[in-house]
Amino acid sequence: SNITYITVKNNDPNTVWVSFGEYNTHGVYQTTNGGTSWTNISTGLPSLPVMCVIQNTQNTTQDELYAGTDVGVYVKAGSANWTPFSTGMPNVLVTELDIYYDATPANSMIRAATYGRGLWESDLYSSIAAPDADFLADNITPTIFDTVSFTDLSTNSPTSWLWAFTPTTITFMNGTNTGSQNPQVRFDVPGSYTVSLTATNAGGSDTETKTNYINATDPPPLADFSADNLNPTTIDTVHFTDLSTNNPVSWLWSFTPATVTFENGTDQNSQNPEVTFNDVALYTVQLIAYNAGGSDTMTKVDYINALEALSVTVTASSGFVCLGDSTQLFAAPSGGTGTYTFNWTSDPPGFNSTEQNPMVTPDQNTTYFVTVDDGNHQATASIDISVLPLPVITLGIWPDILCHYQEPPVQLTASPAGGTFSGNAVTPDGVFSPEVAPLGWNVITYTYTNADGCTASAQDSIYVDDCVGIAEKDQTGDPVVIYPNPNTGTFSVNSNLTITKIVIRDMTGKTVFEKSFSDKNIPLNVMFKGRYLVRVFVADKQNGERVITKSLIVF
Repeated sequence: SNITYITVKNNDPNTVWVSFGEYNTHGVYQTTNGGTSWTNISTGLPSLPVMCVIQNTQNTTQDELYAGTDVGVYVKAGSANWTPFSTGMPNVLVTELDIYYDATPANSMIRAATYGRGLWESDLYSSIAAPDADFLADNITPTIFDTVSFTDLSTNSPTSWLWAFTPTTITFMNGTNTGSQNPQVRFDVPGSYTVSLTATNAGGSDTETKTNYINATDPPPLADFSADNLNPTTIDTVHFTDLSTNNPVSWLWSFTPATVTFENGTDQNSQNPEVTFNDVALYTVQLIAYNAGGSDTMTKVDYINALEALSVTVTASSGFVCLGDSTQLFAAPSGGTGTYTFNWTSDPPGFNSTEQNPMVTPDQNTTYFVTVDDGNHQATASIDISVLPLPVITLGIWPDILCHYQEPPVQLTASPAGGTFSGNAVTPDGVFSPEVAPLGWNVITYTYTNADGCTASAQDSIYVDDCVGIAEKDQTGDPVVIYPNPNTGTFSVNSNLTITKIVIRDMTGKTVFEKSFSDKNIPLNVMFKGRYLVRVFVADKQNGERVITKSLIVF
């Protein structure tokens, strides 16, 4: 092999570089152990003879070698491959290289001797330094909705960048990515993030890591809330629901006025409190929601309109009634929604009504109950109505028949005493005068009011007849006999004279039977129970036709 040049490292005699100048054996070899072993370091050189190899001893950071070849000068800096060094140098056979070292290193020069092209010189190779990575963020305490802009501050002109975030819950924004020089990033989950940047150029790479550099937080809450009942009564529990966004972690509720009670273990710091409003009033409600990003307040003025609780009272036009009389019940609801329905019942059972103020006619002492419903609640009340007995009246023995002009006034009696008589031809104290009474039935009423104010009455009738031609009793007794009397409705009218007509009237004077006959024994029937007056017309040869009146009782 044709060794064309040998260079020993200036500060390490065990490191030696050797060039080979044949077409079959060419390139540069290196030993770092004084020649015990050699390494081919020709990568990047042309497959042509290498005429020389020298070291730039001014470069103390890395080995800087120059090689003269058939096609010009090549340079190798550190572990990098050989690259053409054509700045100020010809692309021809270079047979010899030398370095002029100036007192000012920047003024040092490399000189090359060529075959037939003269002597050339140029500035030394300026090696590219690896980047010194650094960066800056425009906001190190963003919210999870903010976009953070990173700025690359790396020196030595990096040509590529690689960004890394721990944890990885981030989103690159606006078209940037992990390889962007100045990425824009959104941090999606609250917490601390470590950021790393690796900057790279031909001279190498460098990584800058900033631990817990970004502290992402939730944005301040946007407070809001709702209630399930805006018009509760003072006995209702209102359920509040927190509607705040941006993940609040604590809450503070307040009410004006402060007359509220928190229910079911909730309090002013609960997320969703349950509240009873104790006064009838308009309440303003305020919620302050907090998180690491700050706080927000929502105030709703006069939000709750607390109403009076539903209630009902019951009265009656009278709590005492006489048997058979009526009284009116009154239900007076208040509070609640203001829209009411009513349902009345009684004890003893038997009465039902949906009226607000029904009329009742109890026949015994009765308790009446009302249930009022406003659509949300029910309220009940009751009232007792006492039933007073009526006085019991007993009429005295009154005459059945009186003659119009032939009878004196009659004193009627009844018990208990102290009542009032009324009717035709009767005075309030019970004197009946037949001479002024109309013919026929005269209904007399006795009315009595007891100490409780209960009034009862009883009636009976007196028949006033003109008594013209009424026969005297003969020796055999009455000329007209009704048998049996009283009876159950079947009877006979018998006379020792010929009966020409029979007229039967009830106690009101109404004719219930009238028929002509010509017989002395007449069987008859009366349908209804009661007291009747029977007028029997008979034919008497001596005195002509006569009328005989009899009283009849059917039971």
